[in-house]
Amino acid sequence: MTDRRIITLIITCFVWIGGMSAAHSASAHQPVVVNDVISVNVTDPEISKAYYAELTGVPAHYRILAEQGFALYVNVLVPDIISTTEDYSVTILRNGSTFAAVTAGSEAWTRYDEPYGNDVYRQGPEYREDVPAGNYDLIVSSPDNLGQYVLAIGETEKFTLSGIPQTMKELVKVKRFFGKSGWTVFESPFAYWPTLIIVFIIVVIILIVQWRKRRARMAAQIR
Repeated sequence: MTDRRIITLIITCFVWIGGMSAAHSASAHQPVVVNDVISVNVTDPEISKAYYAELTGVPAHYRILAEQGFALYVNVLVPDIISTTEDYSVTILRNGSTFAAVTAGSEAWTRYDEPYGNDVYRQGPEYREDVPAGNYDLIVSSPDNLGQYVLAIGETEKFTLSGIPQTMKELVKVKRFFGKSGWTVFESPFAYWPTLIIVFIIVVIILIVQWRKRRARMAAQIR
């Protein structure tokens, strides 16, 4: 096998496995673990992200500076574990005035099996609207302002191969957010496909080295 064919094979498999990861992430939010941070600046609010956080006594603020109108999507969820409650609301301010609200009791919370990370949530109310430019403040609160929640912002899915390492790091944090071992990240197809890429490349490199050594020995024997 020539070097050119080997390189072509590596690239083909890399693209194929990367495409599989992209297909599995097609309905997923990019995970961002912020824990107990109470002030978060949201960039690219139309790009889907899921903020994993915990209230520790005060509301949390997610701030968006929009110089032009955009599609605003907001959804609040909680991990489907015994310790979580379904009493989180999101108040949306625009330029300091109440613009909209996502209230805890406005609709029933439903079980949501998320295939991207292979975790289970209870999904609460959503807000979806084209909104004008302005300074937005999304305030997450509950009656006691205590406990874990997930705030999803944006609906436009964006996936890049270069973003895989950072996403995998965040997925490890997500597993710990759920009280699981970080190793359970390999339950996620987004994690095990890149792992296959790495294993494949290592195997191919070993085969190339062995092939070149064998070719060198054969050339020496011919001389």
